[in-house]
Amino acid sequence: MVVASAGNEGPLHGTLSNGAPWVLTVGAGTIDREFHGILTLGNGMQITFVSMYPGNSSLTQVSLVFLNGCKSVEEMKKNKNKIVVCKDNLSLSTQVYNAKSARVYGAIFISNYSLPEFATKSSFPTAFLGLQEGQTVIDYIKRNNSIPRGSLIYHKTVIGTKPAPMVDIYNSRGPFPSCPSVLKPDLLAPGSSILASWCPTSPVAEVRSKPLFSKFNLESGTSMSAPHVAGVAALIKEVHPDWSPAAIRSALMTTASSLDNTLSPIKDRAYNKRQASPLDIGAGHINPNKALDPGLVYDATAEDYVKLLCAMNYTAAQIRIITKSTYNCENRSLDLNYPSFIVFFNEYDSNSDAKVVHEFRRTVTNVREGRWTYTANVTGMNGLIKVKVEPEKLVFKQKYEKQSYKLSLEGPKPLKEVVAHGSLSWVNDDGKYVVRSPIVVTIAEVRSKPLFSKFNLESGTSMSAPHVAGVAALIKEVHPDWSPAAIRSALMTTASSLDNTLSPIKDRAYNKRQASPLDIGAGHINPNKALDPGLVYDATAEDYVKLLCAMNYTAAQIRIITKSTYNCENRSLDLNYPSFIVFFNEYDSNSDAKVVHEFRRTVTNVREGRWTYTANVTGMNGLIKVKVEPEKLLFKQKYEKQSYKLSLEGPKPLKEVVVHGSLSWVNDDGKYVVRSPIVVTSLVPESLLRA
Repeated sequence: MVVASAGNEGPLHGTLSNGAPWVLTVGAGTIDREFHGILTLGNGMQITFVSMYPGNSSLTQVSLVFLNGCKSVEEMKKNKNKIVVCKDNLSLSTQVYNAKSARVYGAIFISNYSLPEFATKSSFPTAFLGLQEGQTVIDYIKRNNSIPRGSLIYHKTVIGTKPAPMVDIYNSRGPFPSCPSVLKPDLLAPGSSILASWCPTSPVAEVRSKPLFSKFNLESGTSMSAPHVAGVAALIKEVHPDWSPAAIRSALMTTASSLDNTLSPIKDRAYNKRQASPLDIGAGHINPNKALDPGLVYDATAEDYVKLLCAMNYTAAQIRIITKSTYNCENRSLDLNYPSFIVFFNEYDSNSDAKVVHEFRRTVTNVREGRWTYTANVTGMNGLIKVKVEPEKLVFKQKYEKQSYKLSLEGPKPLKEVVAHGSLSWVNDDGKYVVRSPIVVTIAEVRSKPLFSKFNLESGTSMSAPHVAGVAALIKEVHPDWSPAAIRSALMTTASSLDNTLSPIKDRAYNKRQASPLDIGAGHINPNKALDPGLVYDATAEDYVKLLCAMNYTAAQIRIITKSTYNCENRSLDLNYPSFIVFFNEYDSNSDAKVVHEFRRTVTNVREGRWTYTANVTGMNGLIKVKVEPEKLLFKQKYEKQSYKLSLEGPKPLKEVVVHGSLSWVNDDGKYVVRSPIVVTSLVPESLLRA
């Protein structure tokens, strides 16, 4: 049995992934536990808000200042010792970025945009408020004759919050474009702020850019909800070892709850808590105990799925790829024996009085000993759709007996609503078993016929990394004695910082402004030049361990990474790396203060013969004084090493968030330009050491 996540691309319809009809597709819901913060205004009023800020709380009252849209980082820096209040006049993420860059004491963000809980895990004290609570804060600031003040405290855990569950904002929604005839997702399960085990050497959060570490973390996503369902499915399989994957899926779906802990229909967090539809939650929220004893199940065989593929006009070759066998497609059917129903009405019909009828045929199997009678019960559909079930009663005389029925849905085309939904439940005489299936009638059809190819157009860093891996393999073939660090150096120092107009590479996300090394690193890969870089920056395993020691990794953590012990007598943050970054402290009270950072590097000549290289520094906008000692490096033979020192001197606070340039070692005839990017930034404090 395969349980798959629905995806985190919501909240629009048709964004669902992993919707194959033989897969159980799971969406993500919230749970009845939240983490709160409390904003206390100077007049004593308290406002509670959801927050996952992991830092310490303070009861100290701090000045509040309303900066409206918080567009200016410079203006925010002038108020960095205050709690700034921002109203969502532009991108909320931009406001958070500006506040973080300005290093303010704290920030209150006012917006009508509902955030998932994990989005409140900020690295500095924040409060995300709705318009009503936010207006209360603004009114307090404007009406206060003295200095308005407030405090922010955190770490309040609240259990039993209502309503819960809700389908969360990020949850991908159905229908599934490649197979719209099967309603997806199938289920909702806990997916938001789930406590999960975590790699102890990877930060779980940061406070003022200082990383925090733990063996556990709170994670959100449909990748959190799917394992809940997989675990329950395994439990059902243990109790009922003869059940098929389809029967287990049916048990999970037909016993799922469509109600929250207020006994109201499950709500959608993305749309102002309106009632969610089965396109959001499938059959409802998983109920493990009931799933062990569902009463009836909708079963399906491998042949049933093949009939569906045939009806979807899959070719024999395509079916062979999926099933690993041949099938002649004499029998075709889109009507899979599935515990849910979905139909698409044509909204474009010119006859407004036209009616359309869709019929489904289903077979249910009794999985209880004895004689049982079930009666059909239809709810919902908003009176727009006429529902008919034939027969209305099913009588089972023994275990594993099967009974079939027909469900007819009659309604107008065009349909007046985008989505109409309800359910069909088979209820036994004493009400112990309610075998419920969701029904969806919609005009939100993804009108697509799947196209197949041996190739596709894909995007992402998962596409770019293989390019580099391939070139690295080529370099290793040409230079088999080079270390991974030497190969990385060759790739980086020969990369281009220019585009095909010979201008600096631009950032598509920010109106094509010039990209910095924080965006592009050393630049765009240049495979041919990387084969012959002239010089390389090499590094050994011991160099990396010295770095881990300097970052205060424990002996146990280092042993996990290196599979060996190390005593950390030697420590250094200055890895022999072909790039440079330094964090200037913008909090120095002396605005005329200067700071100097020094780096020491060693380069290895990888060419035969005698070579002379001269240092060339570009960029830095005149804000940073750069000094290289010595300014020339002379190599007499291959594999000879030479060392140099790079010094960066500048003001604190730094006037710009990011200043960047490069250091290049250029040989006499200009054949080799061994370039390393330099970044000076005030984005985070100069120390990234762990507590």
